[in-house]
Amino acid sequence: MTPRIGGGGPAGAAGPMLPRVTDPVATAAPASHNAAPWSQSPAALREPFRADLTRLVQRLWPGARPTSIRRLRGGITSRVHSVSVRAPGGALERLVLRRYVSGRFHSDPATARGEFRTLAVLAERAIAAPRPVWLDAIGTHFGAPAMLISRLPGRPRMRAGDDPAGWLAGLAEPLVAIHAITPANADLSHLGSNLRPGMAAELARGLRPDLIGDARGERAFALLVARIGEIETDRPALVHDDYFPANVLWYRGRVSGVVDWQTGEIGDPRADVAQLRLDLAMMHGPDLAAAFEDAYHAAGGRRLEQLWFFDLFRGHRALATYATWLAGYHDLGLTEITPAVAGARLAAFLDRALERAGA
Repeated sequence: MTPRIGGGGPAGAAGPMLPRVTDPVATAAPASHNAAPWSQSPAALREPFRADLTRLVQRLWPGARPTSIRRLRGGITSRVHSVSVRAPGGALERLVLRRYVSGRFHSDPATARGEFRTLAVLAERAIAAPRPVWLDAIGTHFGAPAMLISRLPGRPRMRAGDDPAGWLAGLAEPLVAIHAITPANADLSHLGSNLRPGMAAELARGLRPDLIGDARGERAFALLVARIGEIETDRPALVHDDYFPANVLWYRGRVSGVVDWQTGEIGDPRADVAQLRLDLAMMHGPDLAAAFEDAYHAAGGRRLEQLWFFDLFRGHRALATYATWLAGYHDLGLTEITPAVAGARLAAFLDRALERAGA
């Protein structure tokens, strides 16, 4: 099956969708690649190779050609570019090229395969998300695992503006729809599971050495270990696991879709809610983070008992890594968030979770 160019209207809008390629993995490296997959340095992978991309487009859609390539902001473990493709008849299709260029995602083809399959599940359930088009999980074509997906219209909305309630509702509604997808009603067999046993295993590895001596970190860790036995995770669902405003696109005042599914897994919906609350607290302070819990319930999500535990678990995990988030925040326009501001907001978030736990 050859993907069809030209869905009409803005990318990702209603209309004919791009079907996936039947055999999505490239079988031979482009002539300009003499190196084995993944042997190139991250610097060499910084920008897509126009000649290689042109060859790929012409193989998938004979007679088509890429007309523009533009980097999209915010990526950390992957490099993401917008690619416009012109069909022989003149129609223009906007796609996204994602290449996994760093970290464990760069060396593990299962990540790309899993994201591609998750996007297919979302398409089947009519969830607003990119449609999968082409996959090279072993990095044959660009020197790293890569995929082409449809490009949704719009961009992230990182601030509430003058309508914080509308912003929070827009973030809550797609999340409730995502959490309605469960192992009982969809094939999620390609995904790993991270429920109470997974969290317990993470805690069993002990307090991170860089948090030894951090009074707040030690207190949070001790409470997590002591109370995990009380936490029920008996309603597993599809979770995004990196759900925050940068991964939710808006177009003409409405959410157009959810992107970046490489961390998707079977988990507890409270993990996604806690992660978003943590990011909201880090980005804008405690009030919006607190309000999101009500927005999620108002959108149709169930009441989230024991959410404090997931807040504490995510917040404690962030203690050792939050400084690395700042580059992404700054790239997306939140340049006012300094390490001191982020650290103070994270501390307040953890203190609130400890308070809700009765500790």
